[in-house]
Amino acid sequence: MKLFLGCLLFFLSAVLHAQIVNCVVKGTVLDCNTKEPIAFAAVYNSTNKTTGTLTNELGQFEIKVDTNADITINFLGYTNKVLNVTKDNLCGRTLEVCLEEERHFDIWPPMTPPVIVEGFRNKRTIESTPAAIGLVNAKSFLTTDQTSLQNTVNTIPGVIMEQRGYGGSHRISIRGSALRAPFAVRNVKMYIDGIALTSPDGQSPLELIDVADIASLEIIKGPAGSVWGSGNGGVLYYTSNKAAPNQTILKSSAQLGSYNLARVTSAVEVGLNKGGIRVSQVYQDNAGYRVQEFNHKNQISLIADYKLNEKNKFNFYATYYNARWGLPGGLKAIEADTLPTQAVKYSWLNNANVARKRTMAGAAHTHRFNDSGMFSVTTSAYFYTTDKTNPYGTSNFNNGYKNEDANGAGARMDWSLLQRHNNWWFKYNWGGEFQYEKYHIDEYSLLSGQPNNFKYLYDVQYASGMAFASADASYKNILFLNAGVSVNNTPQKVNGLNAAGFEFDTTAVWNSKLLPRIAASIMVLKGIYAYASLSYGNSNPTVFEMIDYENNAYNLNLKPEFGRNTELGVKGNISNMNLRFEANVYSFELSDFIYQRTENIPVADSLIEIIKFENAGSASQRGLEWSINKLFKFTKIPLECNAFASGSVFKHKFLTYTNDAGSYGGKRLPGVPLSNVVVGANFTFMQKFGVSVTHYWMDRVPLNNDNTQWSAAYNLSNVSANYDFKIIEPMQVKLYAGMNNVLDTKYTSYFSTNASANKFYNPAPPRNYFGGLSFTWKIK
Repeated sequence: MKLFLGCLLFFLSAVLHAQIVNCVVKGTVLDCNTKEPIAFAAVYNSTNKTTGTLTNELGQFEIKVDTNADITINFLGYTNKVLNVTKDNLCGRTLEVCLEEERHFDIWPPMTPPVIVEGFRNKRTIESTPAAIGLVNAKSFLTTDQTSLQNTVNTIPGVIMEQRGYGGSHRISIRGSALRAPFAVRNVKMYIDGIALTSPDGQSPLELIDVADIASLEIIKGPAGSVWGSGNGGVLYYTSNKAAPNQTILKSSAQLGSYNLARVTSAVEVGLNKGGIRVSQVYQDNAGYRVQEFNHKNQISLIADYKLNEKNKFNFYATYYNARWGLPGGLKAIEADTLPTQAVKYSWLNNANVARKRTMAGAAHTHRFNDSGMFSVTTSAYFYTTDKTNPYGTSNFNNGYKNEDANGAGARMDWSLLQRHNNWWFKYNWGGEFQYEKYHIDEYSLLSGQPNNFKYLYDVQYASGMAFASADASYKNILFLNAGVSVNNTPQKVNGLNAAGFEFDTTAVWNSKLLPRIAASIMVLKGIYAYASLSYGNSNPTVFEMIDYENNAYNLNLKPEFGRNTELGVKGNISNMNLRFEANVYSFELSDFIYQRTENIPVADSLIEIIKFENAGSASQRGLEWSINKLFKFTKIPLECNAFASGSVFKHKFLTYTNDAGSYGGKRLPGVPLSNVVVGANFTFMQKFGVSVTHYWMDRVPLNNDNTQWSAAYNLSNVSANYDFKIIEPMQVKLYAGMNNVLDTKYTSYFSTNASANKFYNPAPPRNYFGGLSFTWKIK
């Protein structure tokens, strides 16, 4: 009998114990505001702390717990969510749990929480991603005058954004990628919400994106061909500013500044339960610091997203851009020093300028094939039209009147498969991208600002294709591996006619090599990762570069440049110290690089400047990049300070390059500084008053190939302040003001390298001011 009772008690105890511990809870963790999944959030039994797991890249988790246990869901930067298994009836349920962002203050977010970046389509924390990726968000732009991305982007090590005047000609250099771009943006790809913005020949419309329309910008530094295709410089990946769920908000702002700066923005955001629509408008006008440096811009954008059901989600982006900006021309050093406001006489007499209109629209659809979302596909498609007139020139020897227009369309498909095996997660991505464009250009000589004698015309049809495949493996939150490869093909059909009556009809095809990438990241200490990567990239010639301006023919001998990048780095986020840091070294070897040179060709009794592009040789681009962010919290007074610093050391040299003017092996690459450093701090008091101070130091820059001309090093400081208050409960008001170039430094932020007659300088404004007022009205 005792044996029977003992066995019965043992059986009942086992049954009760099984009932207690065999509770399986599944779910998805989302951001309450954006409804986006939160990857790598901690989900654990907080009663006895014996079991725990991390959400996968889709924010999903599965955990076994006791029926009386509390489950805590935690991710840095968000408020913890605690659920009780019995009280909340969690057993056997599939949950959808949303976390609220932990807002320490409204102006600048704390820098310590890890953030998820798109990177190579693997959505990982920026610390664990085995690549150098710079990140800025919408709140960062509030510390600047908001007329462009320049001041914020230039806090990222290895990245230098240049512009002439407020919103004028733009150029971005990622680790010296502007070597072949005396103007515009080449060699760098651009996307917004996964929709391609770069044209098939590699030109990216940097001016198309306004600060008001973006939530964040990722800058992938170095070749990203394994996923994103052709482009040695890197990738600019924008995330658009979307409407908040279940809220209707009206926004408006007005800003005035020096040199007759006027900027007005407005937006209407209608948030739905499963998505929203945002319509924005931007007007910007500026007379310019220099003569012939005016800038006018009007832009309207529409951004929408909608989650049809658990398996289907849509995104839409469209914009109309209409702008005109002046071209004052470069000055000699003595001209820039004595009268920096002047323009080249020929330029203002002929009203040298760029007038551009762009219209583009694109949509993306994500479909998950099962409830878990482990297998999915994202398809995006878009079209665009662009029209440009460009009377240009700085002398009788260098001028023209160009008309350009293009119509294009494209599509991209990304397949994704996520699998788990014990403590390993595997993700596979594959897909492709297709682009088509019909491009037309004709050019004439310039006379009194109008087209004169015909030079040439070209009609070019592109049909580029790219296919890629990549694989990621991660072990717990410790080890991350990535490998990928892509191949692209860009045939072009060219029809042309020049002033000599020469006609041609030809086809050129650029077949790329395989562009592989392999990388690894490992946690060496809690929150600290070391990584290494090897990647390859290529970059095709643009239409502008293939025109032979000496005889107005098309240069079919120009071929893509090819690069290999090796990189080592360490990144860390030490949350208990509110500290984030990063450092890396890289070595980028570039062969067959495309380079511009200018020749003086005798015609009759005068000389004419001719621009030529050629596959000039090879270059070595090596560097060191570092950054550190520290958040200080003062408990006795409601004050927080986010201090930051970053810097770069550039050792970029020609390996082999010889032309008619000489041999430049071992010389520094023009346009790339020796080094630079940025330091700054953002202060917030009582969550209402904020002050931002940023100081830039730029080292000397070589201005020509033989390094006989250098710019001087300079210091530049900017400061801004803002105050948030409410007039009535639903209306939030922000009053802000600032000063750029506090030290009244004489400097140039846009160098014309290898310019004829040593006209390298485009002087930037001295000390200047701005101020504005913004309203945010929450209707519901």
